[in-house]
Amino acid sequence: CDVEALAGDLPAAKKQCLDALQTRQEMGDKATVAETRSRYAELLIEEGKPLEAETLLGQALEQFVAEKLSDDEIEGRAILARALAAQGKTAEAQSEINSAQKLATKSQNPTTRLKLQIIAARQRVRTDTIVKAKDRLETIRTAATKFGFLGYELEAELALGELEMDSGKTAAARLHLTSLQKAAMASGFLSISRKAAAAGR
Repeated sequence: CDVEALAGDLPAAKKQCLDALQTRQEMGDKATVAETRSRYAELLIEEGKPLEAETLLGQALEQFVAEKLSDDEIEGRAILARALAAQGKTAEAQSEINSAQKLATKSQNPTTRLKLQIIAARQRVRTDTIVKAKDRLETIRTAATKFGFLGYELEAELALGELEMDSGKTAAARLHLTSLQKAAMASGFLSISRKAAAAGR
């Protein structure tokens, strides 16, 4: 259900996730059921339903911990942090990020690490100085570019544009976000394109 989510087609992505969830539940594969729940939770957050996402992620994380699936647990905790932050549960969100970061020190998976770093950076924006937050996001963007992960590169660019807007640099931010909107659209990342357009208004 990731492709449709990247394209911004939430209804199609949700349907694919639910179909996959039903199939995997019938097969009795608890690990892949948990992975699908985690992916579906991301879609619920995008849809503005973080409380429902939190419940699903709790179920998924129980399985990840039981089966010692550390990379899945890192991603699950990072996504849970997003769901908690969206509900204003800042301290709980940071606690999940801290737990995920401890696990990530042993992870060799760059995708997992970048996903966590972007979510952690967005959380830290609230307490970092503007310069520190910008440096953190630029480091993530550079790493995403190095590994060829365009989606994460665009996510970092979006966070940078939002940071510029929030810091009062509205003219520069709008130019940045307009450029990002076009680049994301051209690359098929329609969800990021729409977010960039909304942030630049």
